[in-house]
Amino acid sequence: MAFEWSEINYMQIDASKNIWNNLIFPLAVVFVFLVLAAQYESWALPLAVLLVVPMCILGSLTGVWLTHGDINIFTQIGFVVLVGHRLSACRTPWLLNTPTQSPHRGSAAQKFRRPGNTLRFRHS
Repeated sequence: MAFEWSEINYMQIDASKNIWNNLIFPLAVVFVFLVLAAQYESWALPLAVLLVVPMCILGSLTGVWLTHGDINIFTQIGFVVLVGHRLSACRTPWLLNTPTQSPHRGSAAQKFRRPGNTLRFRHS
């Protein structure tokens, strides 16, 4: 007995063999990193922003698992919206940038985090 893929499954498997389909996600991550690096004028701050995204997805997947939901097209759209919201409304660069721009660079960063938090606080 042999199995054969047909219709949409065959097209998905055929498309996965294309090298460009395997490069889209890494290229998108590099593009977002470069855009954030240009926006924040730093190479280190975009890493802090991009490291939040896997935690966001992990938390949302945990919520789907706890509610015994399935990952359908609406859940996937929610993941995209959640990641887009996190990247656009992330306060991490402002919170991390206050200690680096402080006049006393030699002192502890904890001393400048609280003023940075209260200065940059906003509802998202």
